[in-house]
Amino acid sequence: ASARDEAEVASEDGLCLLQDSKAAVRRGRSSLEKEGGADPEVSSVTCEEHGSIDFAAALQSKYYWANKNGDATCTGASEVTSPFNVSAGPAWSFNVTKDTQIQAAPCIDDEMNVYLAQVNGVVHKFSAEGKLLWTNTVDNASVPGEPIPVMSGQRVIPGGPVLMDGALYVSTTGGLVVGIDMASGETLWQTKAASGQSADASSVMARSGMVVAALEASPNMIHEGNTQVVALNSTDGHVLWRWTFPD
Repeated sequence: ASARDEAEVASEDGLCLLQDSKAAVRRGRSSLEKEGGADPEVSSVTCEEHGSIDFAAALQSKYYWANKNGDATCTGASEVTSPFNVSAGPAWSFNVTKDTQIQAAPCIDDEMNVYLAQVNGVVHKFSAEGKLLWTNTVDNASVPGEPIPVMSGQRVIPGGPVLMDGALYVSTTGGLVVGIDMASGETLWQTKAASGQSADASSVMARSGMVVAALEASPNMIHEGNTQVVALNSTDGHVLWRWTFPD
């Protein structure tokens, strides 16, 4: 799939809208100019606030399974063919404790390491052979002065992680977005980006130096839907823009 398919660039009242058959990206108070004049195939655009966006580069990932549905456009397709005969069973397995569960798909990097997020906030990295390489615990209570959402002990990370440029990103029911170093498992940054997040399964997206998450469910009503889309800088976690769903 290509982001060049049926691409369109428009600007309305200072709100830039970049659309194609697979995605819609909103950026506030900027102007987007299509490079190449009237060329109907848009391969890149220039944004005054956020710089040049290269569609082809944005769609590529060096990882085997970088997010919830694998590829950059979340099709769930893979170039890898699995064995037909699986009668021998799995090469290895991992069992979570009874007080939690796994609610989203794992991620796989370019060395076939596997990253798994449990809903209780525990993130694991395994080698291709199943050896546990590191564990990081993301805790909503680590935000001073903030209330802990209902059921946060069981549902801290409701959705799947995403991999980009050597880091793993997750979001939490406490409204946190967290960056974790893929090599060491150390927390790179964490940002309180909203008051909460729905406990329904979701996934963070990461592309072109940005981490995008659906957030802003009431801390006391985390089973309701999210009302905002928030984009953060992938390097330091500062908020780049925020879009609120209309009432």
